[in-house]
Amino acid sequence: MIPCSWKETFGVECPACGTQRSFLALIQGDLIESLILFPALLPFMALIVIAIIHLIRPFPAASKWIIRMVILTGVLMVGNWIFKMAT
Repeated sequence: MIPCSWKETFGVECPACGTQRSFLALIQGDLIESLILFPALLPFMALIVIAIIHLIRPFPAASKWIIRMVILTGVLMVGNWIFKMAT
């Protein structure tokens, strides 16, 4: 796996730490482990899928869904990071 340069530089995890491990757990079919490692992965993947579909075939509600997924992903990333730093 690619090492986290933030963690190497500052000695603490970055807000995206756990993404690779979470993705690998998801590919292996372990949804619960994936959510524990990095809860923002699923909304982020949904964001990517919605954006790609919208690029291929635009639909009116896409902008609202993209904004919602960006906000949800950001909130989960920051919340997970704060939780990791507090524990």
